[in-house]
Amino acid sequence: MSLRTRLRIAIVTLAALIVIAISVLYLLDFAHAALQNTSDRTQLIADEVKGYVLDRFDQVLREQPVQPASLEEYKAAWKNIVKTDTAIASMLQRTRASAYTVGNVAIAGEDGIILAASDPSTVGSKAPSTAEMDVVQGNVWDEGLAELFHLRKGFAFVLPLGVPNQPQPIFTIAVVIDSIFLRHALRPAFVNLGYAFAGALADLASLALEGAE
Repeated sequence: MSLRTRLRIAIVTLAALIVIAISVLYLLDFAHAALQNTSDRTQLIADEVKGYVLDRFDQVLREQPVQPASLEEYKAAWKNIVKTDTAIASMLQRTRASAYTVGNVAIAGEDGIILAASDPSTVGSKAPSTAEMDVVQGNVWDEGLAELFHLRKGFAFVLPLGVPNQPQPIFTIAVVIDSIFLRHALRPAFVNLGYAFAGALADLASLALEGAE
């Protein structure tokens, strides 16, 4: 094999390695940006749910002839509203239906037990207590794309809802992201990039073979 041929193959190999490195970095950056966008949207959903619930508290309590006289009575009244108010239940279902990647929107009490949810089957079960979304975002860079496409039920953004001067929240709003829906939303972009990546490697391989002749 001539020196010219070896040099040509070395250059093509280096170019292939560069294409691979750039593709991997792009995929990681794309996944991180997608998760950041999902996190922003779930936070917005949680804020909207919080605002709606607070409005319902005011509306329902104003219609009652006897108002709560202590914080404990307010807590009991608020809990009953979350559990029984049909407007809150309908709002949670509408919110879930309008967000493609969201698997459930739930409101839990002080004990972490879900009181109302867009998925009624989760009422009475334990709600997520931490914002798992932040952990997943960090792991995209630490552990790679496998974290994003790993088979898991979902991860959550959690927003506390409490009163001033109280160390613990009275309620928590959990927006659960279904990882299956998220993967389906991201797959087309990954597939297109895969085709482009394979095409680039095929072109480089063709150049290498031409140089070896």
